[in-house]
Amino acid sequence: MMMDYDLRVEWLKIVPSVQEWCRKNEIEEDNPFRIAKCICRTDGTRDIVFAEELTDDMIQSAKGSMMFRGFISGVESLDTDSKFLIHTVLHEIACPVLKTIDQVSRDKWAFDQMAKYAI
Repeated sequence: MMMDYDLRVEWLKIVPSVQEWCRKNEIEEDNPFRIAKCICRTDGTRDIVFAEELTDDMIQSAKGSMMFRGFISGVESLDTDSKFLIHTVLHEIACPVLKTIDQVSRDKWAFDQMAKYAI
């Protein structure tokens, strides 16, 4: 998926805990349920960090955040683990693709792009 949007694969980091990775790299992150995070640096490099294991609490937290932002029907469409993961990856790569940290824009774009990866 990253290559589909001309993003560097080396930006992808799979870690035991996003919150712990952020702490070690001096990046603010207080959400213990964080599934993923994109860090955009001023030199143009990125770190797209994903937790290696997703818990039900993490998934419910992410879905709750999306619903709060108004994506109720979108969240309902994420009815399998695969669909949820595809949306999550797209949401994070939207940061460098769209050049924004705005969560609503990134969620909308991710939902729009999901048809490319229909399963």
